[in-house]
Amino acid sequence: MDTRRVAFDACVGLGYHCETTYQLRRITGVESAHFFDWLDLDLDAVTEAVDTGFRDVLRTGAVEPFSDGQCALDRGSDIRFFHDFTPGDGERLTQSDIDLQLPRAQAKFAALAERWRRLTASPARVLHVHLDAFDEASADDLRRLRAVLAAGHPGHTFTLLWLRRTAPADAAA
Repeated sequence: MDTRRVAFDACVGLGYHCETTYQLRRITGVESAHFFDWLDLDLDAVTEAVDTGFRDVLRTGAVEPFSDGQCALDRGSDIRFFHDFTPGDGERLTQSDIDLQLPRAQAKFAALAERWRRLTASPARVLHVHLDAFDEASADDLRRLRAVLAAGHPGHTFTLLWLRRTAPADAAA
């Protein structure tokens, strides 16, 4: 039995929702933010955001109230933002709330995208963690993310940890 341990310089959450960030911070004690922290998104949205260099995230005119005003949905990336927009009056987020707060959110996520680029260009060994909360992704989806990461960030040393409740139908693949 191989008892060597692989050490990682960083553990980066890739969604599905806030639980990933909460657990990584609880376990590692590291609280520095990463792009996908506290977001609600599936593996396809992660892959697309990485593949496009985050260009389609939080574009002006593409963000709207969702889930009866509980969060903001970015139609360009299919990411749901539960923590970055707050209702101005009342309990429900409105389009006006989003429009007023969008520049701040855009600045925050531009800085987090730049942090992502610096990390993936560095010699750091990174564990990327995705919680497949609803067992939706396939092994092919994970391979696509791996390929996008490798192609877009040559030299990036990483491992993907894919967490789910049940084995995917294509687990053997």
